[in-house]
Amino acid sequence: IKLIEEHRPEVLVAIGDNGELDVQVYDRIKKLFPKIEVLTSIHLVYSSANSSQDSLDGPKKIEKDQKPWVTALDLGLTWQKANLIETEGFNRLGSLLVQQMSQQNPDETHGVIAFPQWMDCSDIMSRKIPSFVESLKNPWFKEYLNLIKQRCAVNIE
Repeated sequence: IKLIEEHRPEVLVAIGDNGELDVQVYDRIKKLFPKIEVLTSIHLVYSSANSSQDSLDGPKKIEKDQKPWVTALDLGLTWQKANLIETEGFNRLGSLLVQQMSQQNPDETHGVIAFPQWMDCSDIMSRKIPSFVESLKNPWFKEYLNLIKQRCAVNIE
């Protein structure tokens, strides 16, 4: 809060997950600083089916203005839409990452992993990521969307 008060940025990019307090903290920041554009992205790593916004522990449902993300590509799509990153370079990166993701062994437990076994991203299936609609023009996007559907439609127990 002190840094925000001191620097008063025009745009604040907040990245967290739905595991503990990030959802509530970023929502509070947005309310405390209504003149600052707060772009909040929440990593969907836990199902919010049994969530409690009042508890300090456990998964949280994200707020309507917070953007869900499963992989770094979702962050990129959100930032591309907000004109924070350049489209051509992001498309090159997206193409490479989707190729690597499609070759990932789902049983792998160590190393660079886009979809860890423990991650439950099933909440994404009930929520439309706004960037998805505009992203159909990206040459790699349809394959990425299929990867998300395959991985996140499965409920991890």
